[in-house]
Amino acid sequence: MASSSDNKRAAETIDLGSTDEDELVVPKAKVVRPAARPDGAMQLPQGARELRGVSVPSGWSVHGGSLLVCSFGDFCPSAAVAAFDFDGCLARTPLGGNDPNAWSMQFAHVPQVLSALAASGHAIVIVTNESMDRLKKPDAIKNNLLKKTGRLAGFAAAAGVPLLALCATAKDDFRKPATGCWTFYTQHASVQPEVAQSFFVGDAAGRQGDHSDSDLKFAEAAHLKFHDEKTFFQRLHPPN
Repeated sequence: MASSSDNKRAAETIDLGSTDEDELVVPKAKVVRPAARPDGAMQLPQGARELRGVSVPSGWSVHGGSLLVCSFGDFCPSAAVAAFDFDGCLARTPLGGNDPNAWSMQFAHVPQVLSALAASGHAIVIVTNESMDRLKKPDAIKNNLLKKTGRLAGFAAAAGVPLLALCATAKDDFRKPATGCWTFYTQHASVQPEVAQSFFVGDAAGRQGDHSDSDLKFAEAAHLKFHDEKTFFQRLHPPN
């Protein structure tokens, strides 16, 4: 659990808005609460409770036949959205196996950074791909489903901030670099994101050694400022 002094230092780092690429370009956001609910929490549309015939864990729902959605804590939309990829960006996860507990923070100070972003008025949104359409047997689908949702839930609990998780499970318009996840969010958020205040962070940046450039292309297609995970968490938000 981060101390109040840790969060204060992280918040001070985030408040250093600038147009210089060598400094953080994340202006302090003004919290804008939706009018749909008195408590401000996002009301998601009712979704399916099964993915390809397999029940999804409590709290999760399926939209458009393949998009897994879950909100953690009292997630509230905001004009400022801090969006992140999951695997290799927020969390370090193994390529093989289906252990839902097999993950760790990609950087130890990720919770402090997210806490400071939330405190400054940003809505934290995770946009992640998980290829499940290649799986045919119900047991295989279930194991993969429990792995991904378990890791996301574990991360959300450890991060300790309200967030929304959007997980594309098929090779369709929800899967990055396509922008279906972002469209889903903007269609159902009662406060529309402002591009100038929002950004996306991911590890698939098309660098030498990256597995793809899907995160970079997703951000470009959604008109969001992009940071790779090392730039964001090591240079722009170095640990204290």
